[in-house]
This record gives sequence, structure tokens and C-alpha cells, in this order.
Amino acid sequence: MKNILGLLIVLALSACTEAPSDKKTVELEKPTEGNEAVLPVQSLQIINTTQNAITLRWSDDHNAHGYRIRRGNETVATLAKGLFTFSDTDLEVNQEYVYNVVAFDANGRESVALTINATTLTNNTPEITNQINQLKIFDTSPIGMVITQVNASDIDSDVLSFSLKSVDSAESISPFLAINESGEIQVNGSLISVSGKVFNLQVEVSDGFSISSMGFQLGIIATSASIDNQGLSRNVYNHASISDDLAVLKSLDTFPGTPSSSSIELTFQSPSDIGSNYGQRMLGYLVPPATGEYQFWIAADDSAELSISDDHQLSNLKVIAEVPSWVSPQQWDRHDEQRSLLIELEAGKPYLIQALMVEGGGGDHLAVAWQGPGIEQAIIANEYLRLPIDFEKPTAVNNLTWLKTTEDNVTLKWHAAQDNWP
Repeated sequence: MKNILGLLIVLALSACTEAPSDKKTVELEKPTEGNEAVLPVQSLQIINTTQNAITLRWSDDHNAHGYRIRRGNETVATLAKGLFTFSDTDLEVNQEYVYNVVAFDANGRESVALTINATTLTNNTPEITNQINQLKIFDTSPIGMVITQVNASDIDSDVLSFSLKSVDSAESISPFLAINESGEIQVNGSLISVSGKVFNLQVEVSDGFSISSMGFQLGIIATSASIDNQGLSRNVYNHASISDDLAVLKSLDTFPGTPSSSSIELTFQSPSDIGSNYGQRMLGYLVPPATGEYQFWIAADDSAELSISDDHQLSNLKVIAEVPSWVSPQQWDRHDEQRSLLIELEAGKPYLIQALMVEGGGGDHLAVAWQGPGIEQAIIANEYLRLPIDFEKPTAVNNLTWLKTTEDNVTLKWHAAQDNWP
């Protein structure tokens, strides 16, 4: 406001010193704030119908101040911001009702209504008969490949329809995945652009009157090389009880999900001489460049073990080499157990690989080498390593406080979120 008044004063003084014919008039724009239309809700649908009740659900990408639900011309409910379902009860049996849902802003202005017709009747909700929690697929999975089957049944023998959506990401899942009328979830497009990502998905099954839903996580395993997905995750676990026994690390309540610190390492080699009484886990996918026989070596101080899976599953990890007692950095041949047998690997296929190590005191280090078709014995390089899929969400920040430091400044303080990922 001070700037506008200053401008008007300067213009007025200028006009007083010039000839009348040169007088200038400045018109200020009228503010438009608050004149924008209130945008309507989206995806209004019936999620349950009984003899005496109807439940509605909708979504709202525009974060309205609240919502009004009208049955016919009567407002039957006003809901606060962030509430997206409404159950209308004590209704007449076999009666058709017309519902309108409108969004409204802080000034009470309403959006255009979304309308839906619903009839009370006896109906059994469809049942999803197989539960899915987590899935992993490769970013090279071909279009049309079926990644899983959702099975559902309906006591009333109604025709069922399936839908799939991403529940907490602005990125639509439809360019990448689709679900057909039989409940098969298929690859719908190239997955390279979402390599290494985790989607939180929801399947909905509808009989036209009621909806059942199931949430699950889908991780896209990176096989293609990219600066965003190459390397290994490294988790460190500090504890006074850790010395040279790997069993102590594995028995900790914090292992593996709550590390003391995390990082991403570019090669299969950890930082060295960093402390005492700690353990670490290096985890990721190994993508061989050629099909053939490979051999692995591990060196560490104090003790360590190397495991590899015959696929991408954690449950299939098998120990292939060990360090029973400390060796010097990159000393591959002190113990026979440091060397694996020859292992047949397939070009371009991701294999889950893991190294565990514990340190009591003194020097500390960890490294893994390999040798195979076209590769001389060397520490496994960045180009063959891919970051693991991380399904665990970080915790929310907490204890947010503020302090006014000057007339124009406020300092915010909070406790950082916790995560098992760097």
C-alpha cells in the first residue's frame, strides 16, 4: 500500500508541473482475490447400499473448505475439510434417492453440484478373496505382462468391475499399469521412467451397489542404469554389545529396520576406520553384464558374511562367503571361506545381494569383489549395482515449535523424521 500511495503522489506532482494536455491518469487493477469459482468435487460414487442406508464417497484435488450433501432439495449434512465419505441412514426400503454434493469455500460460496442416484436395497458387498501386501516387478517388464491376479466373489452373483489407482501420489498409475475385467493387473506402458519407485496402490471391486477395496505396495526394481538408481544402501547399527559376532547384530531390536545412520555407497566398499562397536548392512541388486560363471570374495574387519539370492527376493538370500576373523583391507585370500564357489548368473537379471559386517575395536572396513566373463577380479563397480526397493515410509516430523527472533523474523524448530533410507 505504501508503494501504491507513493506512486500516486509522484504522478500527481508530475501532473501539476506539466501542461493540462499532458496530464496522465493511472488506473489500478481491481483485486481479483476471492472471485475465482469454487471447483467441484470429483469421482462421486456409491460405496455401499443396504435396505436402510446409502454411503457416498468422493475425492477433492482442490482442498475445499467443506462439503454439503443434499438429498433432493434438503441439506442432510455439512462436512468439514478433509472428509470425503457420508452415510445416509434410516432410509426407506427400495426407494430411489437423488444426492447432490457441493464443495464450498471459507466465504460459503458453493461449487457446481455433482449428482448421483442411489436406491436402497438388500445387497452383499463383493469380497476380495486374495490379499496382496507387496509386489516387485522389473522396470523392463514387457507391456501386457500380467503381474498379479485379484480374485473377488459376490454372493448375489452381480457382475463385478475392477479399478486401480495410486492413493498418495500425484502421478497417475494408468500410463504404467491397468486392471482388466477379470482382475488381472497388467503392465500398460514402459516402466523405465519410474525405475526404483514405490507406488501405494488401491484396487476397488464394485457390484454396482457396493465397493470393496484392497491396498498394496508395488516396487519397480531398476535394471536399467541411471544416476538415480545405481549403488547400494548402507545401514549402520551402533550398539555397545557389538564386537566380532554377527549373531549379536542380527539379534538387535533395531536390525534391520531402525539403523543409527544410513548412506548410499557407489561401489561395493564401505567407508573404513570410522568407529568401534558397530555393525553394518550393505544391500542392493547386482546386474551382471553377461551370462556365465562368477566368483565372489569378501574382506572385512572384524567379521562379515556375503549373501546372494537366485532372484530379487530377500527370502532367498544364501550365504556364499564369510570372513571368520579380521583380514587386511582387500586381502581376499587369508581364509578359504572368503571365496565363493562359481555361481551361474544371467545377463541383465537383478540379483539381490547383501553383505553384513561387525566391528569391535581397532581398524574396520568392508569390501566385496567379483570375477566373471570379461571382468578381472575387482571390487564390484557402480555400473553393476542398483539400489534396493524401500517400502518403509519415513516418520513424520514432530515437536514443531516457533520463536519470534525479531519484528520480521520467526525461527521454526522441529525433530527430524526418522527413516531407514538416506
